[in-house]
Amino acid sequence: MARLFKTSEHTSLALLKHVLAARAHPLLVLLCVLLAGVMLWGNFTMQTTKLGSHSGQYADQFDSFSEYIVRNSTLDRISRGDPFRANMIKSAGYPKVFSYTAKGNSDYYSNRGLQVSVYALLGQTLGPAVVDAPERFFQGLRLLNCLALAAVVTLFFCSWLGQTRFALFCALGSLQITGFALGAANLYFQLWIMALPMLCLGLLTRGRHLVYVLAAFLVSLLYFAVRYEFATTFALLWLLPVVLESTRRGIPALRLGAAAFIACCAAFVVALVLHHLAVARELGIPLAEASGYVLSNMNKRLASLDGVPLPLTPGFFALMGARWSHTGWALPMLVEIKKLSFLLLFVWSFWALRGTKAWRVLIWAGLAYASWYVFAYQHIMWHYLYDSLLFALTLQMALVVIWSDRLRLSWLVCQSDDKR
Repeated sequence: MARLFKTSEHTSLALLKHVLAARAHPLLVLLCVLLAGVMLWGNFTMQTTKLGSHSGQYADQFDSFSEYIVRNSTLDRISRGDPFRANMIKSAGYPKVFSYTAKGNSDYYSNRGLQVSVYALLGQTLGPAVVDAPERFFQGLRLLNCLALAAVVTLFFCSWLGQTRFALFCALGSLQITGFALGAANLYFQLWIMALPMLCLGLLTRGRHLVYVLAAFLVSLLYFAVRYEFATTFALLWLLPVVLESTRRGIPALRLGAAAFIACCAAFVVALVLHHLAVARELGIPLAEASGYVLSNMNKRLASLDGVPLPLTPGFFALMGARWSHTGWALPMLVEIKKLSFLLLFVWSFWALRGTKAWRVLIWAGLAYASWYVFAYQHIMWHYLYDSLLFALTLQMALVVIWSDRLRLSWLVCQSDDKR
């Protein structure tokens, strides 16, 4: 009986390997994207926060303040018939009421918010019903954001693991990570744009190195035309495809990574100049005076210590411990894994994989995660939810890409041995 059970178990495992290793039809890839996008939009993992939704009063569980800056600015531009204004607006009732009112709002110039112009143009095209009943319009935009993130992550895994069912399985699992589940739909953060560097891995696998550097500039210009938050982590995300490709093929990783990073930095400068020009033109002021508006919140983005514990003190570790105790991955009513478990797995992987090429990915993840704590300490310490997003894009994604690839390689070895 034990032998029969062991044989049956071996057969089932072999069948599972065969099914997952099979090539995924393009329609199956599309279905995976649609399913993952709808799951994100519908909050399948049942993630919620009082800070984000204000105990369910507002639509976004990640950051309602930023969500409603975009919503209100979009409605304001549609009402004015001017979709290309340089400012966004904060609600007249903030911080108690976020909903849109036509009067009493305050201007917000700290980010360009290019998506607001796109949304306002679309809203004008759809007609005045958008302003009268905007919820369906904004929910549709939130769904598009979720579908875009699902597409980026799915195609990334297809580039990394091949267009297999296993790659789709990894993509679906990764998109249940709490940081993605919380932030995917937010109309301000546009998380799918932040994840675009991962999608560009496909350019490197095809040897399109110059195109990759050009993509780093253009995508970064788009990102910084939307917002400046997490700039260091985003810049370092351009190194991830380079590091991953270097674990498999001999590429000029140092030179290519430096070129992509410099292209990202150059895009930041161009976006900042364009932002200054837009503000100066709208307000009718000299370019130099526009800095007072554009950089008005810079003290919250840089390494200020106002109102936060000193780094590496007991207060700091108490806050970090509280953050790492939050959910890191979940399936509703089945399993919930804390971020601390992923952190411990990361530390163990760092020890277990030392001396291997995979170690480069872990080093990258640690630097990318820590960078915003170094260069925007006050900002990240104020906003504990932002840690989940950074944790997902760096430490958790590093673990998934490393161990999924090692599992894939072990399957290939087993198949090779079976054929012998």
